[in-house]
Amino acid sequence: MQFRILTSFALFCLAFGLMACGGSASDAPADTTPDTEQATNDAANDPTEAREFSEMWDSVMAQHDADAMAAMFTDDAVRLDMDAPLRVGKDAIRAEFVPMFETSTYETDNPVDDIVVVGDWGWARGTYDDTRTNKEMGESTRVTGKWMTILRKTADGWKYALDAGNENEVGATGAGPESLELPPEEGKTSGDPADVEAVREMIAIWQAAAENADQRESFVMTFAADGVRMNDDAPTDIGHDAIRERWMAGFIEGESETALTFDVIEVVGDWAWVRGHWGVATTAADGTVSRQVGKYVNVCKRTADGWKVQVNLWNQNAPPAPLPEA
Repeated sequence: MQFRILTSFALFCLAFGLMACGGSASDAPADTTPDTEQATNDAANDPTEAREFSEMWDSVMAQHDADAMAAMFTDDAVRLDMDAPLRVGKDAIRAEFVPMFETSTYETDNPVDDIVVVGDWGWARGTYDDTRTNKEMGESTRVTGKWMTILRKTADGWKYALDAGNENEVGATGAGPESLELPPEEGKTSGDPADVEAVREMIAIWQAAAENADQRESFVMTFAADGVRMNDDAPTDIGHDAIRERWMAGFIEGESETALTFDVIEVVGDWAWVRGHWGVATTAADGTVSRQVGKYVNVCKRTADGWKVQVNLWNQNAPPAPLPEA
């Protein structure tokens, strides 16, 4: 079986201030009517500023300045980069951009397809169409793909707390790892414990569905009806039918071993996000073993049928395999 799960999620906080006041009716605030409360909530959840921030990515990239790019991230931000291990912290993220800008120039187009804000937390997803030109050789390469971010509102405005992405085109993958040893769970959780556990159990279904043919449909049903799966090396799939078709087509005959870690689970209100690592080892009929490891991030929402995955994005750690010699 070939099971493949994948530049932001971070801590998010939401406070709705309801104060019970004693005294006479004349002492009660005059602006606590349902309409006023709704207007307050709508203002807190207005995505306009977060969208404006997200749409700055292209103009900042055009500066080719690693410091300017790093300034868009929180100090503890993470990037789920393609073909590389997880990058943690603003310094590590800046270090990634330095050689990029030293060797190449970039023309980028990263439209926002969807964005949700809940108080000081939010998430967004979109696509990218980037052209990289090597400064020395003058050769240009065009790459298209998808991205997903977790946003946090700070004293300095909106920042990226998590950034993840992958490409649309199928590419060769380098040598697999020797084992499926993944980073240990950090155990970072936030929110109502019952909700955290419900989200954990929902994602745990993926492991069972990957290893047992009779449970494969259960993976599809962990997604919302309009859920989005942003596959590595493939176009975005939206809805159960599209997710099911690509998911089922990804299996090959043989025994498989799957590993998942839940590095972070954060819940607030009716939204949650999960970040982790995945690994799959497949033993074919001829005894050949192939291994893949990578990272994933999910945005989940509470529905009438329980917690469901609204958006999933994943990628692999292994870099592309070198081209064969002529």
